[in-house]
Amino acid sequence: MVIASWQPIAELLVANDGIATKQNGYYTLDMGKLLQLIQTGARWRDLTVANTGYAVNKSILVTSTDVRKSNSAAMYLALASYVLNGNSIVQSDEEVAKLSADLEALFLEQGFTEYSSEVPFEDYLVMGMGKAPLVMIYEAQFIAQAATANSPITPEMVLLYPQPTIYTKHNLVALTPNGEKLGELLTMNEELQKLAIEYGLRNRNTVYLQEFIDKHQLQLPPTLIDVIEPPSYEILEKMITNIEQRYAEQPGGAGVAQAPDQAAVDPDALRSASSVVSSVTSAASLSTWNNMADRISNNVVTIVASVIAAVGAVVAAIISGLWNKRT
Repeated sequence: MVIASWQPIAELLVANDGIATKQNGYYTLDMGKLLQLIQTGARWRDLTVANTGYAVNKSILVTSTDVRKSNSAAMYLALASYVLNGNSIVQSDEEVAKLSADLEALFLEQGFTEYSSEVPFEDYLVMGMGKAPLVMIYEAQFIAQAATANSPITPEMVLLYPQPTIYTKHNLVALTPNGEKLGELLTMNEELQKLAIEYGLRNRNTVYLQEFIDKHQLQLPPTLIDVIEPPSYEILEKMITNIEQRYAEQPGGAGVAQAPDQAAVDPDALRSASSVVSSVTSAASLSTWNNMADRISNNVVTIVASVIAAVGAVVAAIISGLWNKRT
């Protein structure tokens, strides 16, 4: 996970208490300092050192998706919970209760949030830093756009790499022998691994990743070192449920993202989508997926649609790219 931002914003964070640090074409972001700033209710105008271009009254927040529906927001929640818990993974109900108010504020204070990470990233590309100066995205989204012809990524658009950061891992659950073969191909086939990198995804082929970075003159860290693991599914679910309850307490259910049109989702198409499931934990066991059943049953169409948007499209693009190369 990374935070998409703008060079003036990044430099402002560098100048004010070293919240960010400039690296070789990208920035690292001290999540402890940033979250502390957010907790105080600070506004961008409160950053007084070298603030010549963004002295606005907007609250300092990270724009995310709806944590009740989106994996990227759940990863932001997992990361924030680790930092606010004294750089330790949250492991108990007591710790969840202690952190609830601060974690809820990170999302409720954003107001309306979308269910897919594509929407805030598209806003980032089109609307400029006035709409959202800090946007939580998948690194692959930025890389894929930066490497395209006529890329919408401008020199002012930069990535902030949280320290610590967190990987979002996608699991493929094979329901048939052909599904197992697909999983083996995606993880072992060298050509598919290269295509995955071309769509912005990191994998074991670090040599080709560096070649790809050099070819497109991308300013990225070749490796990420300060990486944490999310809490268990049960703990993460409790934190999400607490936030969900706070949303429900607001008049009119303020901030509730709209679900996609259920009529537009073909059940047969969903079953044939290679059973790709976006994982909110580092390694989901079968028992974990059973535990998820109650939550998924309440909004299965929304969740599956979000998964397809975040993961299925990438798999389809990789397979399409391989097919084009062969034909």
